[in-house]
Amino acid sequence: MMKKFELIFVTLGLVSILLNLFLIPFANLFMLLSLSILSVFYLYFSFAFFNGIQLRNIFKKVVYADVSALRIVGALYFPSTPLRVTSSVQARSVTTL
Repeated sequence: MMKKFELIFVTLGLVSILLNLFLIPFANLFMLLSLSILSVFYLYFSFAFFNGIQLRNIFKKVVYADVSALRIVGALYFPSTPLRVTSSVQARSVTTL
């Protein structure tokens, strides 16, 4: 379920970036909404999603025994990526106008 949700919003984000590059009206709003929803999804579920932990087991200590510190840091850093992409594309579209 989570992978399908992610795939849908990643696809919407990429399509909206392409539409924004072609200066289609309201593409900027569409990009902002799709990548913001994806970022909020990563904010709350990235740790479990990227470490293969099911949501019902997220509070069990045994599940975290084989998760390294590097994976924890990566899962906490990655959620801001869609917002960084959004801001860089918006900055590019403002400078081309």
